[in-house]
Amino acid sequence: MVRSFLPVGQGAFYCECFEQAGTQDMLNVVYDCGSLTGRQIVEQEIKNNFRRGENIDALFISHLDEDHVNGIPYLLNHCSVKRIYFPLITEKNRRLMEIYFRANDIDGFSFDFFMDPAGAVRNVSSETDTRVIGIGEADAENEGENLQGETEYHRSGEDVFETIKRPYDSLLPLYDKWLYIPFNFRQTNRVQNLLDNLKIQFQRDITEVELVRLWEKGHPGDRDKIKRAYLNVPGGLNVNSMVLFSGEIDHGLRQYKHGCGGGYCCCGDMPSGCLYTGDYDAAGAMKWKEMKDAFQRYWAHIGCVQIPHHGSRHNFNVDFVRMRAFFVLSAGYVNRYHHPHSSVIKAFLLRGTMPHIVTEQPGSAAFFVID
Repeated sequence: MVRSFLPVGQGAFYCECFEQAGTQDMLNVVYDCGSLTGRQIVEQEIKNNFRRGENIDALFISHLDEDHVNGIPYLLNHCSVKRIYFPLITEKNRRLMEIYFRANDIDGFSFDFFMDPAGAVRNVSSETDTRVIGIGEADAENEGENLQGETEYHRSGEDVFETIKRPYDSLLPLYDKWLYIPFNFRQTNRVQNLLDNLKIQFQRDITEVELVRLWEKGHPGDRDKIKRAYLNVPGGLNVNSMVLFSGEIDHGLRQYKHGCGGGYCCCGDMPSGCLYTGDYDAAGAMKWKEMKDAFQRYWAHIGCVQIPHHGSRHNFNVDFVRMRAFFVLSAGYVNRYHHPHSSVIKAFLLRGTMPHIVTEQPGSAAFFVID
């Protein structure tokens, strides 16, 4: 299997391609597909890596920020995407997110998918059998209650690889026990931060229901107050973020970073697993524990980590550098957010290592071979 972190700049586009035994076909899995550096960059990478009409057996969406999803409409038209997995949001937080989209003038596919996932896919794709599957929140009280339209449901923490494989797939035997474990984390601290900001702006507590009313029918100036409240949430308002473990825990497969003049990199090998974190907020002891507890069974098999949110200090935890793994982060070569933050890079350097930084420059792509 080949794991690729593709060069799309200030965005995210990661692929895993499994060899089919005795054929030239591949089983393809994608995690996020977008870029703020330029949509044409991610579209070119789609064309570079997939033939027109090629199957994408699963697409995982970490969250609905533009830099993670604005390449999806092109992917849906260029390839045959069989399944899309995304994090479900509780009804209360859906109201907060809807105003977030409107306050930031976010429209297009990202907003359409938020409002009606299956409908948004139909609007941009001629594919008729794409399944849209919501991953329930890890601690949801009423699982599956917030499905929209034709969305299917899957629990956090359960393997989905068996449903990804096509009935006629014949993967190499080593990959028979592969796992894809998605976990949908509710970002409670960010929601609370927003509510605190709203209280500062309005000098009283504001419920999510009242927030909608103020946005739609409030006094002049209320919308400006709401915009300021959202703007002051560090790192933006991700009310949910889906983290994904990809790997196996039975066969002892290893992964090797490709490099060093075209062969395997001289930095050795690691366990097969990868932890894709999207923009998960890992800062603080509680958020770190929540993530580690969710993936406790697989933690020892993680040999590669995508550092969250392009190396933002707001999402980073120094415990990342204590893991024995390859580290990768995606960031625009020159971006207005100044990602990755210098404190993140220093944390790695002080432990004698350095993450691989993937930018929009073609030579920055990171490739890993698992066998």
